[in-house]
Amino acid sequence: MLNHIFESIGKILEWSGGSDASKTVMDILANIFGKIEGK
Repeated sequence: MLNHIFESIGKILEWSGGSDASKTVMDILANIFGKIEGK
């Protein structure tokens, strides 16, 4: 479930620019989701 949400956010960020800034946001989100899933 979280993976689906994560992918959706990734697509939105790609549409909004796909710049280095969005990659940084993706890294932050990956860390947050990782903690939520306990990995």
